[in-house]
Amino acid sequence: MNRFFILLFSVIFLLSFTSCSNETKKLNTNPEQQLNQSQNTQLKQNIQTDLYQISIPKEWTVEKLDGNILAFKKENKKIGGLDIIGYYPEQPISQLEPNHSEVIESKTLEGFFTEVVKEKLKITPPAASGETTVTEQVHLFFIIKGKKIAYDLYFNTADVDEQTALNIAKSLKLK
Repeated sequence: MNRFFILLFSVIFLLSFTSCSNETKKLNTNPEQQLNQSQNTQLKQNIQTDLYQISIPKEWTVEKLDGNILAFKKENKKIGGLDIIGYYPEQPISQLEPNHSEVIESKTLEGFFTEVVKEKLKITPPAASGETTVTEQVHLFFIIKGKKIAYDLYFNTADVDEQTALNIAKSLKLK
């Protein structure tokens, strides 16, 4: 009889332990899966030009400008854009930075189809303009050395969080 209770207790113990470990796995993977799903569903609009395609959040609007340039807007406020600019490999990366900008942070990103340099910039207006507003932006420079151009994907950091910026950057595909 004692053997029976010991065996029964052992089976119950093992089943409860196995059940807990499966529950732990569920708890560890579900938030990550939900995060990936929410990141994928954020980017609903597919924008196509002659040179590239990119996905942006559905609540944004986009203005297509001459030369395959884009301006991203949210509630009629410009929050970022995509410019195509000349790039000379023998010159420093600062050639891509807008005028009156100061580099706060700079690093090369991995996992893209080309070299990508991410820079956080503090941009001040020219003194002659009379403006005093300082803007912080994140710029993702997609460098295409063979064509001597760079795609400058940029966002105002006050309006676009870094994860959204990176998700949009990952969606950029050249044609």
